[in-house]
Amino acid sequence: MLRRETLGEIQNRTIEPGRGFGKAHIRSLQPISKPQSVLKEEADEEEMERSRSHEEPIPPLDENIDEDDADNPQLCSEYVNDIYKYLRELEVKYTVPSTYMTSQRDINAKMRAIVVDWLIQVHQRFHLLPETLYTAISLLDRYLAVQAVAKNRLQLVGVTAMLVASKYEEIYAPELRDFVFIVDNAYTAAQIRATERTMLRLLKFELGKPLPLHFLRRNSKAGQVKS
Repeated sequence: MLRRETLGEIQNRTIEPGRGFGKAHIRSLQPISKPQSVLKEEADEEEMERSRSHEEPIPPLDENIDEDDADNPQLCSEYVNDIYKYLRELEVKYTVPSTYMTSQRDINAKMRAIVVDWLIQVHQRFHLLPETLYTAISLLDRYLAVQAVAKNRLQLVGVTAMLVASKYEEIYAPELRDFVFIVDNAYTAAQIRATERTMLRLLKFELGKPLPLHFLRRNSKAGQVKS
């Protein structure tokens, strides 16, 4: 193994007293011309500036970005502005306080992060939609904001959130036994069902909180982002 130098061993070269740089030495340090690497970097920067000047400008805010979608009924171009206005209202309505974890006595933010990482792995294992993952994490946070959870039941809440999100977002959602298998039988099907009933009751069956993906897609369209 290579020995790493300590900060104390890294020293700048010093000039002994009375032996400063003379004029001749200073002249020898001045480059006659710029190195080729510097010239190349400057040329690259100039090329980037020229390419930026030829980029298509971002459309103004008052431009109708939905004018070409009138023939596509799935895009609802006639109502899209009202829809996103309503989604913004729902986002404010269902906002989870940033300090909600302080109400939990047996778990902390680090444990919550571990469960989220595990949910991402479950999401990839089942090949679910991106909306399902975002909805599951949203349900987890909203549940933890209103219900105290013991440490040994945090994963149960996480897998239940993924089950509910799958039912809400997926056309073909994984079965309950699949979720029992994915937790290695740490929780029974009856426990997951009971937690599902509790979660839906506490959240008043209001599962339509807008996701970041909804606004990201809209903003990407407004910014003419090319996939």
